[in-house]
Amino acid sequence: MMSDTVTVLTSLSRPLTKTIIKGSAGGIETRTQQNVKFYRGEEFSVSGIRDFAELLEKISPDPRKCVVRGAIAPGTDRERMLRRKFPKSGEQATLIETPRRWILFDVDGVALPSALDPLASPTDTVKLVRAKLPPCFHDVTCWYQYTGSAGIKPGLHIRIGFWLDRSLDEAELKQWLGQKVPEPGKAAKTWFREYPVDPAVFTTVQPIYVAAPIVEAGAQDPLAGRCARSGVIGGTAEIVAVPHIETHPAELAAEGAASAGPIGATFAECLAAIGDHEGGAGCHNALKHCVAVYWRRHGSNASAEKLKRLLLDRVAAAEWNAAHPPSYRRMELERIDTLIDSVRGQQRASEQGEEERRARASCPWPGPGMTLAEAEPALRRSIARFFDQAIPDALIKREAYEEALEEHLATVGPASAELEFGQIDPDSLFAPDVEPEPPDYAQWGIRITPGAGKTHAAIERIVRYVQETGRSVVYAVPTHSKAEEIEADINRLAGETIAATWRGIDREDPSRPGVKLCRRGELVKAVVKSSGSINDVCGSPSRGFCPFRDDCGYRQQADLSPRVWVTTHAALATKPQGSMKDADALIVDEALTLSSAREDDLPLSDFSAPRKEHARVEGWLRRAQAAAERVTPGSYLPREPFEAEGLTEAACAALSAGEAYGYARVAKTFDPRADDDTIQWIIEPVAIANGQVRIRQTFWRTLAELLGGEEPTSARMKLLAGDEQAIRIVTPARPHPDWLRRPILHLDATLNETVVSTWLPRFELMADIRVEQGEGVLVHQIVDQAVSYGRVVPGAGGDKSPEKRSAQENNARRIMRAIEVKAADDRRAGGKTGAIAPKSLEEYMEETWRVWKTRPPNLILNHYGNIRGRNNLEDCAREILISRPEPQAGEVERAVRLEFGRHPSASVGAGFYPDRVVALRSRGNAVVAVEQPYHPDQRADALLGQVRDAEVTQAVHRARPVRRGKDRPLILEIVAGVQIDITVDSTGTFEEWLETSPARLLLARGFWPTSWEGKQAALADLYPTPTAVRRWFEKNPTEMELREGVDQVLAAKGALRPYRDILIRLEGTLQQVGLWSLYRYKIAGSRRSHLVAVDQALHPDGAKAWSDRLGNSLEIFERVGEAIQPPAAESCPPLVLRLPRAPSIASDIFGTDRRDRAAAPFPTAPLHVRTAAGDVRFWPAEDEGRPILARTRLPPRPAGAAEPVLTVESICDHLGISRFALKNHMGKSRFRKLIGADRERAAIQWMTLKVGREQFVSAVRALAEQMREAERA
Repeated sequence: MMSDTVTVLTSLSRPLTKTIIKGSAGGIETRTQQNVKFYRGEEFSVSGIRDFAELLEKISPDPRKCVVRGAIAPGTDRERMLRRKFPKSGEQATLIETPRRWILFDVDGVALPSALDPLASPTDTVKLVRAKLPPCFHDVTCWYQYTGSAGIKPGLHIRIGFWLDRSLDEAELKQWLGQKVPEPGKAAKTWFREYPVDPAVFTTVQPIYVAAPIVEAGAQDPLAGRCARSGVIGGTAEIVAVPHIETHPAELAAEGAASAGPIGATFAECLAAIGDHEGGAGCHNALKHCVAVYWRRHGSNASAEKLKRLLLDRVAAAEWNAAHPPSYRRMELERIDTLIDSVRGQQRASEQGEEERRARASCPWPGPGMTLAEAEPALRRSIARFFDQAIPDALIKREAYEEALEEHLATVGPASAELEFGQIDPDSLFAPDVEPEPPDYAQWGIRITPGAGKTHAAIERIVRYVQETGRSVVYAVPTHSKAEEIEADINRLAGETIAATWRGIDREDPSRPGVKLCRRGELVKAVVKSSGSINDVCGSPSRGFCPFRDDCGYRQQADLSPRVWVTTHAALATKPQGSMKDADALIVDEALTLSSAREDDLPLSDFSAPRKEHARVEGWLRRAQAAAERVTPGSYLPREPFEAEGLTEAACAALSAGEAYGYARVAKTFDPRADDDTIQWIIEPVAIANGQVRIRQTFWRTLAELLGGEEPTSARMKLLAGDEQAIRIVTPARPHPDWLRRPILHLDATLNETVVSTWLPRFELMADIRVEQGEGVLVHQIVDQAVSYGRVVPGAGGDKSPEKRSAQENNARRIMRAIEVKAADDRRAGGKTGAIAPKSLEEYMEETWRVWKTRPPNLILNHYGNIRGRNNLEDCAREILISRPEPQAGEVERAVRLEFGRHPSASVGAGFYPDRVVALRSRGNAVVAVEQPYHPDQRADALLGQVRDAEVTQAVHRARPVRRGKDRPLILEIVAGVQIDITVDSTGTFEEWLETSPARLLLARGFWPTSWEGKQAALADLYPTPTAVRRWFEKNPTEMELREGVDQVLAAKGALRPYRDILIRLEGTLQQVGLWSLYRYKIAGSRRSHLVAVDQALHPDGAKAWSDRLGNSLEIFERVGEAIQPPAAESCPPLVLRLPRAPSIASDIFGTDRRDRAAAPFPTAPLHVRTAAGDVRFWPAEDEGRPILARTRLPPRPAGAAEPVLTVESICDHLGISRFALKNHMGKSRFRKLIGADRERAAIQWMTLKVGREQFVSAVRALAEQMREAERA
């Protein structure tokens, strides 16, 4: 008996096996360990199954050990090695593929008899498993091991090992035991396996986890006292006699899979395909396809005997040629029981898995919500409550507070500027008779589905409030462009100028184009950074004034007193400027976006640095330094050493106040009349000194938060390791406290209470209004995978290998082609296509399309993070969302520490998020679920949802699905496995969504050449040579017939015969290609000329476009005849199928019932009916009240009278609006680039806002009726 070697790897970090833990519901469950990077490698020699089993039993108690099939490569450091098959980043492979005589595989998906307990008798269980394998395994000695899921998860979970009579490599094992049952039309990964064997363990570097599971304290091993977890089961033979294995080329296997049966075929059609007759699919693949379709269509509870009988009868009756002699057919039928049972078991496991998913699926969404007509009044009432209740209450509280403060100051007098830190108890640094506490103002929020009109409802109520009271408010939005838009809307609604936009110093002065508001913006930033203010640069009578003071746009802005200031979120990070500080309320629209966090480093040596004032504080500094020195470098600061030194929250607050004496007055150091360079040189040392004072104050404030809280360690301060130790202090961006001294209304469609509480501590959600999508919206979502950045964004993810990059680019290009095809469909219907993708993917697609020169002209492409407030997708016919933003767990956990000042209760670290099954809201009672990553910490999960789910929700609603009716339909395609609050109409797989045929791509790109060279030129990104194009069509007969038909029609070499299959599939293509212009072209220097049909709408200059596509100059490019039309319906012989009276075939299919004369009419779409002559297209019709399917299309309805043409100008005149006002409005910068229908739509929206929707509709109807009466007269 020949020997072999076994490679054993030992983890150098964490255990590899599963851990059995006590579940939250009281039961037990398994937890999988994280991935391991480094291993220690060993190789053991074994000879025979007994020796092999002895080795496995020896290593299985060690939870850090596993087995791989590969051999350790020469030169590998066995004490610290990676698990790598291919060289990467200049490092060699560590494992090389080696044929092995031993085999280990996991068995799953085996159908178990209802009375069989798989754990009761390992012998019976192993015999059952061996019977599902090829005959050579049936009575052979083997080693078995129940895996970590056995006894916990339902079904059979077992690992089997055998010894073979010859060594097999990875390809041979996969060809023999890893074959799948092909099902055309389904993604390959969903096909059933021929044997219940997981082929993943056949690969060179795949770990085979033979270690027994770890049983955690409080849990119990489900196998304890029931059976042995592993052992040897004897048989009549010790060695498996491996049969001859034919390794077919991949293309032959693909052909076999494609010929197994038609896409979406019924079981009867698959059965009829068995045999070598014309159109037959042969034997082996046809049988497998039949079995798969039978169980897939009828379920695992169907009769296996019936299936076997049908297959035997069909094989006996079928026509066979010499390729399948009787001996071959007998061999196939001998193993038919194994095939039937194996696929049935996998179907049963699939059904059980789906039932488990449905049982575990948690649906976070209630019903679809209210209609838009119901939501709008509810929204107005909620906003009105803020203005009618919260603001008046705040004014009363503010008045009482100001009176109390004035009385307090009159009684106590101003506070002393001196504090003797060393002479009094630090806990009593603040006198008990402190100033009165400011009142708590309302901090309310309204959450409503995007697109429901929250912004418009808010500004309507703002206009009413300021006009009625004469008081002022501040409205904050994310960007300046949005602020200018809101300003214009408010002034238009008010009929007067009551609003103004607050612009930063770097913004352009609206009264002087090309000039910034502040001419010394960089100097102002430097002064502010050195703890000064903009007023220090403006100057004073005693110091002199800035030379630009008289015409300073920023100063003129500060002197304004509009009743509504519209500003940006970024402005909230600084103190309210100008008259904004006196505003009654602050309304924040959309999620608050401020600048990034600030990081400061405070060296420990700074504690001994001298301070300018109050030298006696140095004792406290020494205490703080002593406490910090006891902290382990690289760890977060704990509270214990600081408390041991006597530091308290009050002491830290006093010390922070004491540090303020170190500030130097920046204004005293320079003359505002000096030039900018001189001033910056003067203030540079002051900026450094004041910056250090600010860091010291930040340390004491952060330490006060730690000592005043409950956390054992700080989440925002960390002691850095290094030669000169320093404390890293991270400070989150927050609105200036002065902004919170007024009532706040937060409007956000994706508002998250947990996240908002970080800057609004008293936040209350006053209204949560959910609006259902309109009737004209069709939602399709991908549910089989997350479609992560690492899968579709080139260069994303931790794996930077060339293989990974190539796979990412391939997926990105497939996405681009799918978008091209879908955008072409929308363009022919007169619509636009919107797509939102990750920014890196957007940049890659734009760059690649510039090379391909195939970017759809009607495509609007945006990226996540740049979509809030954008309205350019409101009228698109289709919106496509690709992938979803999902930060890594480590980033989210750092954000939790920053934003909440707390450590996460559970950490995922550098690992992957755990998944939970979440149900989508779908039509009817269907339960459709996706696996959604989540973070076990509540705060971290809230931040993850705010980044991922909220961003996808915002993206979905850019197309305004809540406002879409049947007159404005929308197709919404969510190419990401993420759940959002919307009803899903259909689901599919990522591969199905990506599937694009070359024929449709040619149509999308506007070229249909008749030569293979021309087709390759049009599809150069897909096929490198004309031969590759031809081979693809040859492998896809359906597409080949379509290609031949179109080419023949274009070349006028043949005509279509009626009732051919191609007629049905070709007519739609001809309706497109036939309307194009046909040209004969000849490349310069070539002898032959060819034909190409060009879509003139897409390529007005056909000669240049086709020359660019070919990459050659053209010697001839001339028009050939007229555009070819598809064959007329009258050329087909009349054929009518008369159907029984209702209910009929048509009523079953189209949902209509002709017994009811008032029922909905038949749709105009054709119906494909399979007849003896092939697939024929019929049109639903009626014959004296009897439903029929007619071969000829019904005669078109007589054209009615032409409708009157309404222009924007005529509507403007009828409404009494000045054309000058309309022209002035449309002359704004954001409207100048609009053309055609977009420009008209913008004008109509403006007129609607100006007069109101009801008045606008009524006026237009009246105008149209007047024009009709004029035409009748």
